[in-house]
Amino acid sequence: MTGGAPPSPTEARQDAAIRTGLGLERHTLGKDVAILLVEGPTDAHFWRQVGHKKVYPKPCNGREAVLKELRAVHAGGPIPGLLAVIDVDWDHIDGTPHGLPDLFTTDTRDLESMLVLCERSLDAVVRSYADPDAHEAMEASQGAELRALLLERARLFGRLRWLHRRRGCTFAFHDGLLNTYVDANTWLVDEAGLLQALVTMGLAPDEVTLRAELVTLPEVQDAWLCRGHDLLILLARALSGPLKPAGQRKQPGQDDLLRALTLAAVPSGALNGTRLFVELRAWGVQNPSYAFL
Repeated sequence: MTGGAPPSPTEARQDAAIRTGLGLERHTLGKDVAILLVEGPTDAHFWRQVGHKKVYPKPCNGREAVLKELRAVHAGGPIPGLLAVIDVDWDHIDGTPHGLPDLFTTDTRDLESMLVLCERSLDAVVRSYADPDAHEAMEASQGAELRALLLERARLFGRLRWLHRRRGCTFAFHDGLLNTYVDANTWLVDEAGLLQALVTMGLAPDEVTLRAELVTLPEVQDAWLCRGHDLLILLARALSGPLKPAGQRKQPGQDDLLRALTLAAVPSGALNGTRLFVELRAWGVQNPSYAFL
């Protein structure tokens, strides 16, 4: 169903099936457990850590699927204690409002970026995995803190992804580009090689044009632009490269870092001041039987 158009018979049946399924889950879970629609298993794991037994995170297989289920619910009347959280994705940049009741969005582009950009959790993870002398030397030599250096690298990939989206490119902007064009030992980005690869893939007719188009993109907040998975890949690459402790055989991958960031952020309450957590607590005040923060 799109806009204000009435649903087709098929859409109406799908919406009814969604409402029936969620209604049964509401009955099964009882009267004091919130049902939280989320995009996928990673989100579900995070919210289980946050809400423990007071929340049931239901993965919906993607952002649009969450929106579809929430719209279906409200088309037939709200289900008590049901809400949804989605990644804001490009909405801040596009200025896209949703206006759905009981829908909440991440402060930054996605949940992963909220965790990486949370200063307390990032600092804890870096302390756990980075060689302290190498960490200090990197910041001294490059004249910036690790967080700023991380954002500097992620910003380039974020702007390229934005241009890829604006141009409606059909080729995939895959994660392998980060592993290929970010040096494993120095953590420096081979910008010329990256841009030439994207020219070859069809992002622009030549490097000069591509650089010019990047310059014309508006300036936006890094938190809106930088994709969480890019930040995790870049952080893992730094920790397994220039920040790797001597004698350490294996450093954390993306999944390890995400778990570590979650463990650092949740028990400490590091995310309590974010807009998302403030709004979820306000929802809990309005729905005290289902409050989970």
